Amino acid sequence: MEPLNRTTIRQLLDRFELQPLFINELGWDYGGTDLTVTVNDKKFTLQAIAHKRGFVAYQCVARTIPDSQTRGKIHREVAKTTHEHLIVFALEDHSALCWQWMKRELGRPPRYRPYFYSQDQSAAALTERLERLRFTLEEEESVTLLDATSRVRRAFDVEKVTK
Repeated sequence: MEPLNRTTIRQLLDRFELQPLFINELGWDYGGTDLTVTVNDKKFTLQAIAHKRGFVAYQCVARTIPDSQTRGKIHREVAKTTHEHLIVFALEDHSALCWQWMKRELGRPPRYRPYFYSQDQSAAALTERLERLRFTLEEEESVTLLDATSRVRRAFDVEKVTK
């Protein structure tokens, strides 16, 4: 499999064109249902930008990226209709993104895995994560929801390193 075109990825990220990123570069499919959830008396609109076998990627554009507690509540609301999902919180001024996935383990509370990206940083680390989300045409017929979930887990289930 050829590596992702890092120039194209950076351009799409800089323009916040996440749907073409998922569809054209990562091999995901159009679809999913847009959602509006209410958390702490505030409405959040989540646009379904792509899906892969029922795993939905959403984008939530806001003036500010919600704090971690609010993002967790948004995930729990979304999980009521779309169990497996990834939410990309985006600043409306196109300066930063927060990619967040919810890790679930039997007998443990959900843990949220955020990854922050801003235009003033290199896209290399995010591109490496995105490469793990990529599906090729050759594997399309055999891909399952479990495959999509496993790839998102490999991309975003990273413990924060502390010194």
